[in-house]
Amino acid sequence: MDPLQFLLLAERLLNSEAHPAGYRSAVSRAYYAAHHCLGVVIESTGVTLKRGPEAHADVWNHLAGSADIELMQVGANLARLRSDRNQADYDLSKRHMELAANAEALVALARSLIVAVRSVQGDATRFGRIASAIRARHAVLRGLSKK
Repeated sequence: MDPLQFLLLAERLLNSEAHPAGYRSAVSRAYYAAHHCLGVVIESTGVTLKRGPEAHADVWNHLAGSADIELMQVGANLARLRSDRNQADYDLSKRHMELAANAEALVALARSLIVAVRSVQGDATRFGRIASAIRARHAVLRGLSKK
């Protein structure tokens, strides 16, 4: 499955389900679109990401070691988006998660993260440097290198 489908669903939810549950669901789907799209790009460097609950931090931890300021910021924004997703999914007292403007902004953030990482992937020279840095970071994260 193409994880971009989650983003398209999030965008449809903003329009077709214009109520608190729809907005919360849109935020959740948008986060997972970004998480999985970014994960696919990271794994295209030749590393294997963790699965399950550890997968979330594993994605942004790899991006933190990308040696690319833009991708490091993408990783930080993904971590923030996960926090928002957790509020949308688990904390029903957070009423701001039920506002159209908030949901729209978070869905737009997810889209911008996906666009940024795919743009980087389209620049072969830049992506080659990033891929090397991500592989080195992977070795550190997995305890294969002391660097």
